Amino acid sequence: MNTTTTTRFQKYVGAAADAFEAGFTSKAAQKRAFDSLNRAASLVREDVHQLCWDLAKQDAANTERTDGAYWMNFDLHVWSAKRRAELLGYLPEAEAIANQFDDLAALRKSIKAAPIVPVERKECDASAKAMTTLRELMEKRGEQYARGVKLTEVFGRLPVYANAHMVTNQHGTTFVRVFWYMLDELTPLNMIMAVLQSPEAKAAMEAKAAQA
Repeated sequence: MNTTTTTRFQKYVGAAADAFEAGFTSKAAQKRAFDSLNRAASLVREDVHQLCWDLAKQDAANTERTDGAYWMNFDLHVWSAKRRAELLGYLPEAEAIANQFDDLAALRKSIKAAPIVPVERKECDASAKAMTTLRELMEKRGEQYARGVKLTEVFGRLPVYANAHMVTNQHGTTFVRVFWYMLDELTPLNMIMAVLQSPEAKAAMEAKAAQA
């Protein structure tokens, strides 16, 4: 993606992720989040098409595999491990693109499953420490992305990990965008905080993690 397209992508993903974190109070709000994700997915699909064009232009021998990738269905509701394998079978060069589809599809699944109720966001020292940990890790590695970062100790031994990346918005502000996972399920941060602050819920989650 060029700089302009990247900014648009981050805007769409940010809108959907922020809505998910805040909680949905109406079906209309949930639909707006879906719409944002679909717009983000269309930009990633354009990256696939651009890669296909570039590879076919470089070598006509690439045409068979680029044609296969070009006509794939990239709708998020059909994206799966099988679809990822199909894309990478055609285009091994597209792993970063496949990762983006993974994240978008996971967020879509969680948005679809989210209840339509007011959600009060809560913050605590654990969330601030987790954000600091992720930012410092990326800065130390000199990378914009960090995937599968275990944060079990930060969140009081809850089975939490995160995928994060550095984002610069249209105003030039850089921040860390995070997708939080608990027991391998994409989970809003406020829900993780609620479990952390409830001894009963925390004990139940730790028991599930031990059985996994």
